[in-house]
Amino acid sequence: DIGSFEMSETEITNAQYCEWLNLIFTKGDIAVTTMSVKCSKGINSDKEYFYLAGSIQSYPEASCWIIFDNGVFKTREGKETWPVTWVTYYGALAFAQFYGFDLPREAEWEYACRGGKQYNFGTDSGSISIEKANYSDSKINHPVSVKSYPANPFGIYEMSGNVAEWCSDWQG
Repeated sequence: DIGSFEMSETEITNAQYCEWLNLIFTKGDIAVTTMSVKCSKGINSDKEYFYLAGSIQSYPEASCWIIFDNGVFKTREGKETWPVTWVTYYGALAFAQFYGFDLPREAEWEYACRGGKQYNFGTDSGSISIEKANYSDSKINHPVSVKSYPANPFGIYEMSGNVAEWCSDWQG
């Protein structure tokens, strides 16, 4: 049963995630190393939120594009509107809860992806092509800026392709 829910129209960008990281860093809620960001307070204390050193050797453009420099999180130039990558479940959940939201249930995500039309793919028409989504056939090998492809019928962008999203549960 799908009740009423809200979802961001785009994936969370590097710039948005940096803004949040800077807010919670100044509050002392996280600990930062050269490799990662961990929660430092509360129920998720010591859980990884984010991997600063995240990378895939065969796809260097799929690396983490957020850096921590002189006590400030920054996005590498030109990557501000790319969706944030290398975020853990706990980092995604903490981000959502900080702003008064939650991660979608898998069934909610699936419903939003299909655009209310039982589409096979989360694109404007329900079909997949390199003009409609960033996926393996695109041969881009890295995320692209949010809103690079047409929105689905619900007005949500990149529901298929680009990067993976976290849900609060998993249905298999």
